[in-house]
Amino acid sequence: LQHFPAIPAVPGGQSVDAFAASTRGSLSPFIVGNDYVLPYGLNTTYGVGWQISPTTSLDIDYVHDYGTRQLGGTDRNLPPSGPVGPGNPRPSSSFGVVSVMENFTQTWYDALETQLRTRFRGVDQMLVSYTLSRSYRDGVNFFGTFRGTQRTPDERGYNDTDQRHNVTFSAATTLPRQIQLSGIVKAVSGSPMLVQAAFDIDGDGSITNDRPAGLPTRVGREKNDESLRIINDLRVARGLPPVAESLLDLDSFVSVDLRVMKVLPLKADNRIELFLEAYNVTNHVNFQPFTVNPNIIAGDFLIRNSARDARQIQWGVRYAF
Repeated sequence: LQHFPAIPAVPGGQSVDAFAASTRGSLSPFIVGNDYVLPYGLNTTYGVGWQISPTTSLDIDYVHDYGTRQLGGTDRNLPPSGPVGPGNPRPSSSFGVVSVMENFTQTWYDALETQLRTRFRGVDQMLVSYTLSRSYRDGVNFFGTFRGTQRTPDERGYNDTDQRHNVTFSAATTLPRQIQLSGIVKAVSGSPMLVQAAFDIDGDGSITNDRPAGLPTRVGREKNDESLRIINDLRVARGLPPVAESLLDLDSFVSVDLRVMKVLPLKADNRIELFLEAYNVTNHVNFQPFTVNPNIIAGDFLIRNSARDARQIQWGVRYAF
């Protein structure tokens, strides 16, 4: 560090050009693009509420979010076309991959949110909510991630976090002898799954997000028959067996949680609370999202390999004062 803070301190006293030449094309910097600007989002919400009765209300909201100038990576040291190689070298032969952080990703989120609140005899409170939504993206999900085909980008499709339907029901009631019973039922549509070829299709030197022509960026939400055909054509061409259509079925999340609490009043405002809680009462298998192997030519392609917690039961005592 004798040259610090001069630039030659980083390449050990050499000039940048000399250091680049000494690497013989293996130097792969990650830099910020000259046209870089801050990403931004536009958010819009419209809503209406209706007090149906003294104990019942209904809320309906529309939510729209548009994100633009969001970040991703692009290799700016690629030849105009064809695979990189001795006969088709990189424009700057002193460097390998030159990853440039650029503003090219856009996202859209639209949702219709509804919520009904009420109470009636025997039920202290009840809430029913339903959301219909779509999360869409044109680009990548991380500032350093390459698009699948960098010279001919095709990344428009559903986002990893897209969930079409989301329903929640909760209620609470007080039983005799100061016993309180409450519960939540939740059901959420599965998210579409990332798939990629796992080898370089277009010769840009990157396998990230490469897909056969016509295959969506995420599978399971639409055109499953066509997606399955493209996937199996690739697998068969590589000497692999075809996969079943059931692998493209999305994994919904369903959970029923219950709680029972008994209150033992003491002097003044002191009390003892005894409670029993159970999560995922039905023991529904909820697979972990984003953990499957997305590589089409892998032996465990889209095989579910982990799940959320099974049924859990716990009890406790609380002293309140």
